[in-house]
Amino acid sequence: MKKLFSLLLVCNFGINILSCLGIKKLGKLELKSYYSDYLSKINNINLAYLDTTEYIIPNEIFEVYKKSIGEKSPCVAFYLKQNYMGYFEKRKFINELKRKGYDEKDIAFYLAVLTKEKAVVIKECALKKRYFTSLLLHERIHKELDKLPREDYNKIMEAVKFIIKNVKFKPSKGSSYSLSYLEEIIKKSNPEEFIAYLLQGEIDKSTEKFLKKKFPHVYKTLDKIKTKVRNSLYNFKVNQKFFK
Repeated sequence: MKKLFSLLLVCNFGINILSCLGIKKLGKLELKSYYSDYLSKINNINLAYLDTTEYIIPNEIFEVYKKSIGEKSPCVAFYLKQNYMGYFEKRKFINELKRKGYDEKDIAFYLAVLTKEKAVVIKECALKKRYFTSLLLHERIHKELDKLPREDYNKIMEAVKFIIKNVKFKPSKGSSYSLSYLEEIIKKSNPEEFIAYLLQGEIDKSTEKFLKKKFPHVYKTLDKIKTKVRNSLYNFKVNQKFFK
């Protein structure tokens, strides 16, 4: 019992945690080489949109990750605002991948990526969807919100909570989402989801106009974020040579 407690104590404090779980940590060059080999097997032009903090994760591994952290939604992408895997989540993740036949190098790589704070991870199947750039836009909005000074962030949250409570919003024309879906996802998540869908253009313009009139400072901050993330995608020219 003492031995087990010591092991858990060492692992929970992050000291040589991979060794505790029977996995050898990969060096930076090994991580880069492994990921390059994986991407070379995927022939999809959307890969060229990704920056160095955005990663494609194989479908099965992505689902194992979700299960390990207790995520039950059908989401296909995350902005990792923080590391959501503690010792027990990592152990669950590793054991499940071992059971499925993944080798130590596979596990070490995806464990490194999926515990990397401030990264975006995307399920591989999303690359083939017509909404891929919209999905990437959504996660980049979360990333930009996370960069804001705490005072600005808190003001935005207060304004958005007021809008959710007092304004009858609806999907924009041509939105990929129904009103019931937006209401459900916003109810289950924090107000950031409302902001992401609003800046994505999935919520009608009248809501944005209300925000501009009632909370001009908040609107100005969010409009800068919208411009930045949209420019990062829609003014970007896909490099065809990336795939040659």
